[in-house]
Amino acid sequence: MKLTGITTFLALASSFDAVQAVINGRCTNPNTGGQYQYGVCVRIADCQAAGGYTLNNWCPYDGNGVKCCVKSNCHPTRDDDICAFTSECSRRGGQTLNNRCPGGDNFKCCYGMVRP
Repeated sequence: MKLTGITTFLALASSFDAVQAVINGRCTNPNTGGQYQYGVCVRIADCQAAGGYTLNNWCPYDGNGVKCCVKSNCHPTRDDDICAFTSECSRRGGQTLNNRCPGGDNFKCCYGMVRP
């Protein structure tokens, strides 16, 4: 009985260290705690392959292999573009272009949006 209790305790304790943010989730500004609409938490290699750059400490619960990825210049002919979450893009009147950004289906190249 005692060994089972200790094993259960150790398993639960080690699971707290394994908590991670969601891959393809929103980045969190380490200074304000607010979510960053123009960055996505992805593996560093995926960010580099997509032509983005990484921000350290913006995906606080992920390991060293995951960072906040930001990419501008995603549209082939526009200069008012940046990869953004589609909800933010549409909220600000932008249009999206597929397959130009790292991250999930809800993180796309956004152009023509009004930025704050």
